[in-house]
Parts: sequence; structure tokens; C-alpha cells
Amino acid sequence: YKKIDLYKDVEGERDVCVNEFIIDYKNQVLTHCLQTGYAKDIAGGCMHFIPRSVTPTVLKHASEHCDL
Repeated sequence: YKKIDLYKDVEGERDVCVNEFIIDYKNQVLTHCLQTGYAKDIAGGCMHFIPRSVTPTVLKHASEHCDL
């Protein structure tokens, strides 16, 4: 994923936290996709969705989570 404006200045421990949040989120999306078979007819299967799953809203939640 690319750091967007909301997240571009995050560094240090907070950056690690956000990255871990995003990795966990992507794993959850992948697991859900594989369990439901949503992407069975799409080239690339569930891996097609993973890069697109990290939206600005997800980054906002990650940032808020790591502020705690």
C-alpha cells in the first residue's frame, strides 16, 4: 500500500503499529474471501482484492487504533 496524506507522517513505533494493523486486516480480508469463495471466477482469485482492500477508511481506523 502507499502512504496517503493521512498516514504519510507516521514514523517509529506508531508506524510499526499501523503496519501490523494493516497486515492483520489484509489477512482477515483474505481469510474471509477464501471462506466465502467471492473471487472464484476472478483471475488472481482473492489475491486480486487484497491490495485494494486498504482504503483511506482502513488507514484512518489503523491510525486511530494506534493512537490508543
